[in-house]
Amino acid sequence: RLLRRALQMQPDVNQTDESGYTPLLLATRWGNSECVKLLLNAPGIDVNKAVDDGETPLYKAAAGGHSICVRLLLQTPGIDVNKAENTYGWTPLTIAAIEGHEDCFRRLLRAPGININKKDLYGVNALFHTAFNGYRDGVRRLLRQGIDTSAYDKAATAIFRNDVEELNRQIAEGYMVNTVGLYRMTPLLWAAGLGREDCVRILLRAGANASTPGSDSRTPLIRAASYGHEGCVRLLLSAPGINPNQTDEDGEPPLGHAAYAGHADCLRCLLDMPGIDVNQANNMGETPLFLAAWQGHADCVRLLLSHPKIDLQKADRNGTTPLKIALASGNEECVLLLRNALK
Repeated sequence: RLLRRALQMQPDVNQTDESGYTPLLLATRWGNSECVKLLLNAPGIDVNKAVDDGETPLYKAAAGGHSICVRLLLQTPGIDVNKAENTYGWTPLTIAAIEGHEDCFRRLLRAPGININKKDLYGVNALFHTAFNGYRDGVRRLLRQGIDTSAYDKAATAIFRNDVEELNRQIAEGYMVNTVGLYRMTPLLWAAGLGREDCVRILLRAGANASTPGSDSRTPLIRAASYGHEGCVRLLLSAPGINPNQTDEDGEPPLGHAAYAGHADCLRCLLDMPGIDVNQANNMGETPLFLAAWQGHADCVRLLLSHPKIDLQKADRNGTTPLKIALASGNEECVLLLRNALK
């Protein structure tokens, strides 16, 4: 109502605040669809005007999962459906895939003029991000629309599709399973992150190195634990020479990743592993128990407390204990579990 009244004064509808946001950018960022509708009908509206980092209203709506706003924008004459932001070169379609906003993704995929083959600054198209984030229906839709797969070797594509027969065929024909491809990732890193158990099993049997980290310093085991792929965690823990305590560049071990994300099944697998360091802290001094209590994952707290070597009082670099962080975060069940354990 207030916006309608303001627009009657015929202001500059493309004016920006000190951060470079126009009214339309603000409305799409927060998913205010009624305001978006009013602004799109305003004379002189620049539907593609972006902030300094190149994020347009359509990008903001797709990133936030605001499906109605995406629909309204796609109906607007002059909308640039392929305009990418400047940091990574991601388009609205790419960010919808990355954030898992399926309805936005499907709307964008049907948009007139959509370029599904547009590559980001790392040289990959939307298929990479769709597959990497485990969005299977999105992968199927992109492949059905004929997305270019030439940037990916056949083994990686087989893993994306979860095509076990093709992966076996590639290995039988001499494919090197420790090949480092796009984003400095090996096939095992892809398979573990996507939860492709059969592919993980095949790759390990063929000699894939289970300890090789990716470009973000995360190992296959960390990827599987982070995304809650219990079957892959079990397979990787059985790999020769596996170190269940190997960390990423932030000092975070697989146990910490599983605890933070609340993947109790993965946590249980890791805790059963001989040599696991249940109190291993990351670079900030945060232990798995601290992270689970902080995030309110009571089932994970309960599992960690059952370990005979758990240190209930180990504090982070600021001197905050698991109990203190649970109290500060208002996680009552975790507080109760920790208080009972300290008695």
